[in-house]
Order: sequence, then C-alpha cells, then structure tokens
Amino acid sequence: CIGRPMQDVAPEVRMTAPLIDLCGLPHERREAEAERVVTQGLRGAFDLEKPPLGRMFLVQVEEDDFIRPFAFHHTINDHLSMFNMEADLIECYAAELQGREPELPPPPFQQADFAVWQREHLRDGKRIAECQAWWRERLADVPDPLPIPLDRPRPAAQLYEGERRPFDLARSHVAALRELARREGVTMFAAALAVFDVLMVRLSGEERVSVGTPMSYREALVDGLLGFYLNQVPMPVDLSGNPTFREAVHRVRDAVIAAQAHNDLPYGLTVEAVHGPADREVTPPFLPFTQMVFLFLYPPKIAGMKVPGLDGRIELYRVDARRTQFDTQVALFWDGDVGVSCLWEYNRSLWNPTTIDRFKESFRILLGGALADPDARLWDLPILSAGERQAIREWSAASGVELLDRAGRPVPIGVVGTTADGERGRWLPDGRIEILGRS
Repeated sequence: CIGRPMQDVAPEVRMTAPLIDLCGLPHERREAEAERVVTQGLRGAFDLEKPPLGRMFLVQVEEDDFIRPFAFHHTINDHLSMFNMEADLIECYAAELQGREPELPPPPFQQADFAVWQREHLRDGKRIAECQAWWRERLADVPDPLPIPLDRPRPAAQLYEGERRPFDLARSHVAALRELARREGVTMFAAALAVFDVLMVRLSGEERVSVGTPMSYREALVDGLLGFYLNQVPMPVDLSGNPTFREAVHRVRDAVIAAQAHNDLPYGLTVEAVHGPADREVTPPFLPFTQMVFLFLYPPKIAGMKVPGLDGRIELYRVDARRTQFDTQVALFWDGDVGVSCLWEYNRSLWNPTTIDRFKESFRILLGGALADPDARLWDLPILSAGERQAIREWSAASGVELLDRAGRPVPIGVVGTTADGERGRWLPDGRIEILGRS
C-alpha cells in the first residue's frame, strides 16, 4: 500500500555487535577517538523496511574498559525501554556465564496487544471528542510557538541538527530544591519544571506557556516491556498576575496533574484539536505546544549494577549524537546522593552555543534566587549573571538607552524590552541595540 506503513512481523531478528579495538592507539588519543566512533555509529539512519531497526557495537578503550553503544529507531523503543533491555541483557550475560537459561520475567502483554488496546480506545468517539475539547480549552490562549529569542529566523521546515551543552546544579541547590518539593507537597519534577516555566516566562514575556514532556499512557501497564509507549504531552500553565515562586510551584503541580489525567489522547490528536488536521505532506517548522521539552529522570535500575563475571560496575556513557527533535530539550538526571547533572539540547538552526550557555546560566541563577526566597515575585527573581549585567550596563551607558522588562529590570541579551520612550527593542550579543517598534 503506497504511502502508508504496513506491519510485517518477522519470525526473528538477529543483531551482531562488532568489536572496535582502540588499544593500538596511544592512550591520550583513545577517549577522543572512542567518542568520535560512538557518535558516528549512532548518527546513521535506519531503513524502516529492513530489520533490525537498531545497532549495537563494542568499543574497547583499555584492556578492562569497554563502551557498548546502541541505537534504536524511536518506533520500537523509548528511553524506559532502553533500561529494561539493559537489565535483560545483563541477566542473559550472567546466564551464559553460568551455563543456565536466563530468568526473564514474562511480559504482561505484547506490543501488538498495546496497539489493539489503543485502537479500541480511539474508536470511542465521544471520549475522544471530550478529551479534544479539554485540550482545546486548555491550549486556546497559549502562544505557539513561544517567542523565545532566536539567533536566526526559524526555517520554514523543521531541521534536526542539534547539540547538547552539559551543566551541573550546585549540590546545595539540589538539596534545597528537594526540601522545597517536600515542603510544598510536589515532586522534584514539578518543582524543577516550575523553575524552567518561569525562565520561559521571563525570556518570552508571555504569561501562559506550554512545555512538553513524554509520559507513559496512564491506562497501559508497560513497565518491563520493550517498545514505544510514550506520548508527548503539553503541560500548559498560567503564570499571570506575577505570582510568588511558591504559588508558581503550586500552579505547575496542578498543571502536571491535569495533563497526566488527560495524557491518553495521542499527541497528534491533541494538536489537531487546536490547529486542525495536519498536512501530512508538509514538515512543520516546530512541534506545536512542545517545542520546549523538560525531563527529570531518576536513576535507572541498572546504574551502578554489578555484572556477574565482570570487574567493576556499569557506568552510563552519554554521547551527543548532534540530533534533536525539538527547539530545546532540557534533561535533569537525578543521581541520588551525587546530585543532578543536566543536558541542554538545542536546535543549531535556531541558536548559537553562546546563547544556550546564557540560558543555562539564567536557569541556575533563577533556581538559586527562587530557593533563597520562594515568596519573591516571578518578575523580581534574578536571571542575569554578573558578566551579563556588567555588559548591559556598559552598553546602556554608551548608547544612552535602557531596555527594561515589566518589572523595570534590565532585560537579558536577546530578550525584548521597552525603552523609556515606549519603543521595543533587544540587545544583540555584540552590544548593538535592535529597535523593533513601539509597544
């Protein structure tokens, strides 16, 4: 059937895992070469008509140090499935060493069972209409796309070249965020998302924002399965009225709970409820209502696991494949007692890395200010670094122009502000000012 995907169930799929030995290289070159080899191996495209829709290989860096990268097409996996697969592989490896059959838990159902469940679910026209009406009302006044300052005009069709910029949060801030979440009766995810939502408000000047996150379908018990069971879910929140950060945390918590209660409507039907049916022959310039994505990931059960027959423990090896599906995806990795490590993934067609570094620093500064005074109003919280404040101060003095936000504070570089004469403008990274017209 031309133009429509059809399922062809193969009786079995075999995958080889070739070894790439870097031990012949000088020690000082191995890590860089390993990263290059892994990145190149993960960036390759898949042919949906030719299984397997995945690849795996082994990179030997030292006599007792190996990296085992793997990549799978998103139609057959999600990030939770990856960790389920890892646990199964460890059990199979241990069983092979011990000369026994692997003891794998039987899956509660198969991928085809999930597809049947979802198809039956979507036949309930009344329920779908009610869900779409709920999302239509919830997203009606949300700017789409959110006007975050860009370094370049948005392409007519979305491009997927990305990059990841790592950063860390101070352990004292992580501990304080955890305590704030406990005190306010919210999850760490909701507390951290509140910081990101406030940053989106401050960068865009909008008071209603929608950030996306992938969620498991609430009615499908998919723990332990391999496959794609996530739904991209917008989480619109109204932060109008310049509330305190504490109040913002509560509003975000309520928004997350509401989104979770309605996340069984597939993302495409959610967008269709607001924008109408999509033109399948046109690549959209961005993903509606989820152009900005936020994740808070807890340690996978395999992290630090001891593998029978191997010295040492499993350590996660993160690599930048330089691809992205979104404008921005910010991922916070909760490492338990160690703290929180972060990745700010961004679309290189929209931003320069220096701009993303400013966004990262603003996130950290905003987090620190909110934790120091949760009762501060959103527009009174700090987001400028000392260096950015100094640069803007010097530019303002040289030009005789100040660009201020609605609270009368200097706006960050690239963010639209207002002059004393009522003109709208923004600072460019080189210190020039771009006047955009009157408010």
